[in-house]
Amino acid sequence: MRRATPWAITVIAYVAFVSLGAPDAILGVAFPDIRLEFGLPSAGIGYILFSSAIGYFLSSTFAGTILRYVPLGWLLSISTALVAVGLFGYSAVPFFPWFSVLAFGIGVGSGAIDTGLNAYASERFSATSMNWLHGFFGIGAMLGPLVMTGVLTSGADWQLGYVLVGAFILVMALLFLVTRRLWDDPSGAAAERHEASVSLGTALRHRSAALQIAVFFVYTGVEIMTGQWAFTVLRERFEASQGMAGLWVGLYWGALAAGRLLFGPLVDRVGAARMVRLSLLVTVAAAVLFLVPVYPVAVAGLLILGLGLAVVFPTLITLTSRRLPGPLVTHTVGVSIGAAVAGGAALPTVAGVLEGALGATSIPWLIAISAVIVVVLNELLDRISAGTGGQRSPSLVAEPLP
Repeated sequence: MRRATPWAITVIAYVAFVSLGAPDAILGVAFPDIRLEFGLPSAGIGYILFSSAIGYFLSSTFAGTILRYVPLGWLLSISTALVAVGLFGYSAVPFFPWFSVLAFGIGVGSGAIDTGLNAYASERFSATSMNWLHGFFGIGAMLGPLVMTGVLTSGADWQLGYVLVGAFILVMALLFLVTRRLWDDPSGAAAERHEASVSLGTALRHRSAALQIAVFFVYTGVEIMTGQWAFTVLRERFEASQGMAGLWVGLYWGALAAGRLLFGPLVDRVGAARMVRLSLLVTVAAAVLFLVPVYPVAVAGLLILGLGLAVVFPTLITLTSRRLPGPLVTHTVGVSIGAAVAGGAALPTVAGVLEGALGATSIPWLIAISAVIVVVLNELLDRISAGTGGQRSPSLVAEPLP
């Protein structure tokens, strides 16, 4: 049974997801200028993404253990402050290698925020509210590129964009600090879940868990790769202006947010598994449109991609408790988030390598192929889960990997 959530916490959680989305999406618009300033290759974005992913993966994996000793409110305030410090650092570093150090710190902070808020929301938010929560991530991901685009088109340097976003996140850190006691879990449910859990190895040997982790890896890779490289594709392939390319990227993230806010209430009506399947088919169709070498068609494909991807991530999180035995859920969600971050670093880096070797035309092809792979993996996962009637498997070792 879901416990009642103070309205103030719900509002703060939504705003916090705005602060999570803004730093993730802003890099795609800022990187062309960063690349010129530091003399980097196209694949140089991978240094930032992978450093952030390592920090994100480590903190999301061990967040459950940390929460046994550190109250959630303190974890959120400290982690958010760490992200703010990293963004301010971006604006001041004189040498590119420092970006990797700061990106690692930002990843550590973001991973702890993401995992902590998802764990909190999974017990208190409905499927609709969970989609709305992640919809606010999309709002932040939309605002980040728009802020950076506004900074660049005004003639200011990219550093100012990071200062502005960092200032907003610093305010969030102070808000978490002031409200830290409201995030306490007096019921002790978190400790009970930890004691009832099984080993991480047992979870990873479960076929459904392994497939879900793979889905999150490739799906998030598609989402982030599209957001990070669409600006470059529109600029180089269609010679779009800096302002228009930045606007379309912002609207891609806006479509992601709008889809979660508008379609979230449909998840319970249509069925979570069916909604994921339909959304992924729309994603593949949109990726094909993004391949078309006609500017209006490609832009339409980009926006439809945002709508198609919208409900997939939060709905897959919701489905975890139906597809896996209870004791495996926490491990699977944590590692899935870590895998999502890894995919969000790996596929954009591969896209950078391809762009350097083959040009910007190669990136839409990688997006389309990756989208098809997600469909295949999800169908395999859904077929295995259907064997248990869509409910929790009765055995922890059911459907083990060989």
